Amino acid sequence: MWIAVASAVSVLYACFQMPLPCGAWNRGEATRCRNNSSGLLPGCHIEQHRWQTAKLMLRSGGWGELRDKIFASWRRALPAVISAATIVSGVAAVAQLAVAVAVA
Repeated sequence: MWIAVASAVSVLYACFQMPLPCGAWNRGEATRCRNNSSGLLPGCHIEQHRWQTAKLMLRSGGWGELRDKIFASWRRALPAVISAATIVSGVAAVAQLAVAVAVA
């Protein structure tokens, strides 16, 4: 159970608190924003950048662009990989807990 809780906390930290570059497209979509943001999902202090990731997640076909945004640099890719690994770890912990409860 503690592994599942630790995995959830780790994913929430990487998604909403880890200091990262923003990565949103600047006007004209020529370059990506290099301002600091807190986490993978929210953007920087610019209001349009805050909502850009949410729009990509909700828009049809936006997941490919979201993948490109997240894996644009190693500084943004590393937390994404860590989050994916902790999600897998959390699912494994919940499955192990379910099996232990079912057997007992």
